[in-house]
This record gives sequence, structure tokens and C-alpha cells, in this order.
Amino acid sequence: MFSDLLFAIWFTMAGLALLRQPGPWRFLGTVLIGLATVILLVVGGKPLNLLDLEPFLGLLLAVAYLWIGVTLLGDARRSSPGASAGDLVAPASIGRED
Repeated sequence: MFSDLLFAIWFTMAGLALLRQPGPWRFLGTVLIGLATVILLVVGGKPLNLLDLEPFLGLLLAVAYLWIGVTLLGDARRSSPGASAGDLVAPASIGRED
């Protein structure tokens, strides 16, 4: 339960940071904030037996992690087309002011 709250805090902070970025990163920030809201609803409803969505939450988190990874790799490959997977360190658009 505590780890779920830490994930919600992490997703909220990352989502707020990504909302300031251009293009697909802004959409990813919105999704992360929405996912943090779902985590808080599930964790808050657990003691009251209102929402028993724990397995669904695990599926949502797995899909979100997969999507984040694909987005990061896709952006890194677009920014350096000749690089191998081991050379890709960080996406070029993060921290860039356009």
C-alpha cells in the first residue's frame, strides 16, 4: 500500500514535469497524472472495500511502463538514427526548449 502511494507521487511529479514538454511528452504527462489518480482511488477504496481493482491496477501499470519504454526508445532512435540500442542514453527532447 505504501509503495502504491510512492508510485502515485512519482507519476504525479513526472506527469507535471512532462506537461511542460512538447508533443507526445505532454500527452504522456496527462496519462501519468490520470494513472496516479487511479492509483489513489484504488488505494483509498481498499480499506473501505469500495474498489477491488488491485489486479486491474497491475495491468494498467504494466501497460503504462511498456508505453513509456516504447516512447523513450522511439524518441531516442529518431534523434540518433545510426546509434545502436546500447548507445541510446536519454531522449533528445527531454529538457529541450522549443
